[in-house]
Amino acid sequence: MNKLYYGPELIICLIMLNPLLCTADAIEDIFAQANAYTVKVWTNVQTPFKEDKTGSSFGSGFVVDKKRGWIMTNAHVASYSPAQMSVEFREGEKYTATKVYVDPYIDVAIIKIPPSKELSNARNAPLDCNEIPSTGHPVGAYGHPWGLWYTGTRGIISGKTSKYGGEDLQTDAPINGGNSGGPLISLRTGKVNGINTASINSDKDQSTNFAVPMKHACRILALLKNTQDPSPPRLRLIYKNFMDEQAGLVVARSLLVPEEINLQPGDVIKAVLGSDGGDVNNEGQFVHQLRGRLDNIQLKIIRNNEEMSIIGKILPAKKITERRGVYFSGLLLADSDFRDAADLDDMLMVHSVDPGSYAQSREIEIWSFLTLIDGRTINDIDALYDYLSDAMNDEASVTLEFKRFTDKDDRIFDYFERALPVEDLELIGEQSPPK
Repeated sequence: MNKLYYGPELIICLIMLNPLLCTADAIEDIFAQANAYTVKVWTNVQTPFKEDKTGSSFGSGFVVDKKRGWIMTNAHVASYSPAQMSVEFREGEKYTATKVYVDPYIDVAIIKIPPSKELSNARNAPLDCNEIPSTGHPVGAYGHPWGLWYTGTRGIISGKTSKYGGEDLQTDAPINGGNSGGPLISLRTGKVNGINTASINSDKDQSTNFAVPMKHACRILALLKNTQDPSPPRLRLIYKNFMDEQAGLVVARSLLVPEEINLQPGDVIKAVLGSDGGDVNNEGQFVHQLRGRLDNIQLKIIRNNEEMSIIGKILPAKKITERRGVYFSGLLLADSDFRDAADLDDMLMVHSVDPGSYAQSREIEIWSFLTLIDGRTINDIDALYDYLSDAMNDEASVTLEFKRFTDKDDRIFDYFERALPVEDLELIGEQSPPK
């Protein structure tokens, strides 16, 4: 065992040759060490995109580069929307935070606080960037469940799953609201194995909780430190759904441009070739291996029972930190960006509607797609903002036509039309187009 992480108590235990005492003291020391790198993260969102809600929330995070002031947390803790953020350490130091990177695929974000002398008492979390722990590995979740600050719970790795997209660790270590973004720590090595992320929200559940594997999060961190883009690919692929998660990654439909990379329905993706590549069993592994190499991809696939390799490139996913929208009269319109809906992909979508607003009074709902505005097709944020600015200056209302998913038995969409005044017009997010 490594006394760097366990301290003198563990050395005494080993001399005494008392395994039970060793285990207890080691766990106490591991959680004590976590106090120096675990933080509280406070977030306030006023105008949310579709993943978030209006209001304040808190979660956990941990220091990964104190010289840069970088802290790792969940994307849903940092939020996918413009937000005011702050970070607080155990000793009470509080700092305004900003986003460095929010991943659109796995639930990981890097936020930043100003480096200062006061951070000298903090330490970088020891990260296990190489191994995904096996079932039965003892772990502890650390964070702030239900506002009970700096709380540790313990359990084991129960398995890993790709059932919910990506590749997640399962654990029976209790994870509750406020734990999100905190470290899942190996109780053998003292290193962080994962980022506490979610739990099954059911009264019938008995400790089914999830964490992002540190191996996947570390690749994002390493690319950022090397000033490389860590964005995942914009994978416009749909896969066949098998009851057996080990059945492999089989393409059902590809909306990728064939001239860029020629993946076809029925192709079985077996491996990413080259350095940092490896075998692929699920999309989480596939995305992990493609980060940082999107311009030069070589895949091993099986097509029509024949093994072959294909070469190409894939565009990166759109950056969450560069997402933009138009807000007016209580609703927020922004890109929809579905991977498999070609007829919806270019349409702007309602991401949020303020309670008590004009938009809510006109029964406009989120997940509605803008088809026309005053009989015109406008799918560009800047063009929409300019058009609404002119309408607001003229004190004119606009007529919006939407389509949205229906509960009727004979069609997929309902279409509806609403007139709205243009008030409180604002560009949300970056004020200039993304580069």
